[in-house]
Amino acid sequence: MRFTEEYGSRTASFELSNTLDTALKNPRVSLLCRDDSGSIVGGGSTYPELVPAQGRIKVDAHLLASEEPEDCSVFVGAPSDWEGVDEEQSTSEAAPESGTPEEAFKIWVEQFGAKDWQAHYETLVSAQREIISEDAYVACRSAESPPVIEWGKILSVQDVGELMIPGTDDSLPATKVSAEVSAEGLSLPVDAHMLLEDGEWKWSMTQENVDNCSS
Repeated sequence: MRFTEEYGSRTASFELSNTLDTALKNPRVSLLCRDDSGSIVGGGSTYPELVPAQGRIKVDAHLLASEEPEDCSVFVGAPSDWEGVDEEQSTSEAAPESGTPEEAFKIWVEQFGAKDWQAHYETLVSAQREIISEDAYVACRSAESPPVIEWGKILSVQDVGELMIPGTDDSLPATKVSAEVSAEGLSLPVDAHMLLEDGEWKWSMTQENVDNCSS
């Protein structure tokens, strides 16, 4: 990631990859930036026009930061018109639904903020629990230094149909939940896909996290 400043405006430039077989139109890209001590100094967001399927683009995002960051974490949300991966509709009878995806995501955020990785693992989709043990997941998360986040409010909820589960050949019905969280006083929009499994709302790790925690 490269940082530039011109006329008092800071910009972060980086490469964004799309590993899907579907192009992404206007995905929301958020940045959380830290100084060399790890403290949050600002952030930003942008909406690239198009990220081609199996392709990559250069992204320039304007930052609001109190100083030049040492580095920024990039969070990519699904575009507003995302409809998930096409899959045949299941003809089997679904289990009764318990709770809502919004409630499940709020619990996820609260557990993340408390670094309660054991509880986090309990609501991970079964397909990923089969390839990553609880001990491996807890050790992987404990070795990281994620930001302390707090729940804010729901922004939007959207049914996106069947979604493939990273690291597996399985898919589940998914709902995209967009919410506002705060990290050290900075409000940020975040997106999550909550997956309906046997009547309960679960979450899934990204492919990057699957690779990191299974290595």
